[in-house]
Amino acid sequence: MKIQRVTVEVLETPLSSQYSAGGSPVDSNWHILTRIYTEEGIQGIGFNVALRPTLVKAAAQACQELGDLLVGMEVMEIEAARSRMERAAGWAGPGGMVCIATAPLDIALWDAAGKIANQPLYRMLGGYRDRVRTYASDTLWYSLSLDGLAHLSQALDVPIAAGERLFGVEPFVRTLEARAVNTAIIDLARVGASRPG
Repeated sequence: MKIQRVTVEVLETPLSSQYSAGGSPVDSNWHILTRIYTEEGIQGIGFNVALRPTLVKAAAQACQELGDLLVGMEVMEIEAARSRMERAAGWAGPGGMVCIATAPLDIALWDAAGKIANQPLYRMLGGYRDRVRTYASDTLWYSLSLDGLAHLSQALDVPIAAGERLFGVEPFVRTLEARAVNTAIIDLARVGASRPG
């Protein structure tokens, strides 16, 4: 099945509460949404997320330019598509903006391939389990100071009440504080995991 067209959009998702990441306020998430359409009408969808609007439109433009190179290719030949995009990016890759631009296209290719094969993505990638343990991270990755650990303890109440027992926490703290904060987070998670849920 050949790729007929590729569309790219920038979407803003306002957040219900603002937080701080890397020392900057975040009140919306920004997404580069990619759709790959085959001649037979199959649609593959992929996206990525940015915390600030800076350079999102530039990344979306790069994504569209690379996506246009895929038109006429076989949608199931994902490695060939990646190779074409990486070669075309030349001096700008393989990291940074090229990764941001190719990621939603890669995801959309895999989504389309799974739909064509009528298989879930985990099976397409060689997995054999239809369930995986997940971890809660929403509201747990704020910028934290040593005084901000009370927020973390409060934020853990929601996923614990929902039955979560694994937590992904990424505090943005100064190097000298990092060890103390990470130790405190581990202690809070242990306490939280033992709370009745």
